[in-house]
Amino acid sequence: TFSQYGITEILLVSIDVEGNEWEVLSSIDFNLVRIYSFVIENNSKSLLGDDQIRRFLEEKNYVFYARIGYLDDVFLHKSMINHGHCFF
Repeated sequence: TFSQYGITEILLVSIDVEGNEWEVLSSIDFNLVRIYSFVIENNSKSLLGDDQIRRFLEEKNYVFYARIGYLDDVFLHKSMINHGHCFF
């Protein structure tokens, strides 16, 4: 975990682990680390990907920001948007 290395803040996390993205994402303890943005492979039969990852991150105060191609979703923590720290 991030906490065992003393990491409490991360600007960007990219998750692309060939179909195991949900397992990696759901293993993160969001009480111990603040992650400001994610790029996550969200490959499914639907062109828009699976909603499970989107719903989970929305519950954690992330906003779905963009879809890159047909595979990757970009999420920003609401604090990045509300405080003018969004550079996109």
